[in-house]
Amino acid sequence: ISSDEKNTPRLIITLQHAEDFFKSGLENVSNGKFNDALTSFGNIFKVLPLMIVDESIKTDIYSLLDYAREYSSAMQIELARRSSNNNKQKQAELAAYFTSFKLQPFHQILGLRVAIKSNYSIKCLKTTANFCRRILELSQSHKSEKVNKIVNKKQIMTVLKVCQKNEVDAETLNYDDTRDFTICMKSLEPLYKDSSKIPISKCPYCSACYKQ
Repeated sequence: ISSDEKNTPRLIITLQHAEDFFKSGLENVSNGKFNDALTSFGNIFKVLPLMIVDESIKTDIYSLLDYAREYSSAMQIELARRSSNNNKQKQAELAAYFTSFKLQPFHQILGLRVAIKSNYSIKCLKTTANFCRRILELSQSHKSEKVNKIVNKKQIMTVLKVCQKNEVDAETLNYDDTRDFTICMKSLEPLYKDSSKIPISKCPYCSACYKQ
């Protein structure tokens, strides 16, 4: 080995490493291992800056970064929901926030099921009805055996019909799906983009949003 080769760093981090972390994260989400999933997606953030890439995989890199942000944020929301003790209104809000992240359809549907249950339990029937409609639309547009196993359309339709009889929310939630919003990853609360009262800052690396 020449002296020049000895002094040259060996590149051991590749796109495959990041993709493996992503696959592991998805599997952990499907199995309800949210702490492990958060670790897997967090590892993507760690390895991406250590890679040397060419133009041909640039799109894949940015796609993985976006997915890592969306899933990491969703995992933080879900872990917060699970640790919110018996505060059912807070649990319903956090379950609603979870549904705002751009996840794969299977995981979106899992999140919507939780949101339906949480909001229905506190008689937020208007919000519950919206989640019912979304899960029915998703299951229709992403037909697969995997999706069919987790969507009980008859049950969802029954809940929707009950909600439609009195489509109002019994509680005032900090959640309005008629307005464009993002989630502050510090406070875990919505930041409505039509409000000038709360300036928004973005992480310069992954673009996660925060109150300024």
